[in-house]
Amino acid sequence: MRYMYRARILGKRYVTSARDVVEVRITKCLKSYIPGQYIKVYIDCNDAKRFREMNLTSIPDDDHLSFAFKVSNSIWKRSMMMLKPMDEVSVNGPYGIFTLPDEPSRIGMIALGIGVTPSIAMIRYSTKECKHKISLLHINNDRDCAPYIDELESLVCNNFRLFELFSCSLKEIGEWIKDVSREEMVEYWYVSGDPVNVRAIRQMLLNSGVKSTCIKTEEFTGY
Repeated sequence: MRYMYRARILGKRYVTSARDVVEVRITKCLKSYIPGQYIKVYIDCNDAKRFREMNLTSIPDDDHLSFAFKVSNSIWKRSMMMLKPMDEVSVNGPYGIFTLPDEPSRIGMIALGIGVTPSIAMIRYSTKECKHKISLLHINNDRDCAPYIDELESLVCNNFRLFELFSCSLKEIGEWIKDVSREEMVEYWYVSGDPVNVRAIRQMLLNSGVKSTCIKTEEFTGY
């Protein structure tokens, strides 16, 4: 069984113009983790499931941990929103293998909505280390509900390209995959978001000839 850490709330901020996604910062209670991994965050509430799995949006060099979620009326989320600075939570982890390759690589990322949370951590880390070349397709209903869009636009550089799609058209996604595959010679694909679309996009990649060992997926439920 993994050790349970105690952490304190440092603050919260909205990361969409629509103010429907909030990032929570807590004290750095983990000794180490890899960008793209997630933690389990426990709080005292009346929810039968007292924890939620949260992808870290911070990177190891930060002096804090952070995670983000879509605001809703669930008991856990309402309880989290009520916590004030210096209130305590419990943390378990890290978990997950949705992480960057060890060797410098050309990577294509497709993030649907809140599925961008592991991507923002990997992109923050990669642009700082100048190790990988990443192309991200950030898919949302509109710009106002696109998490971290302002920060992602500010991170664009020779090693990071950002593409925005304000619809979930599989046809348009397929065309983007073909274009980026040809232009960037992508070696690895990362797909994160709601299960239905993640599975559909994974199948699209397989149908286009991408090997299953070159595809990583992260499915988000209940976010």
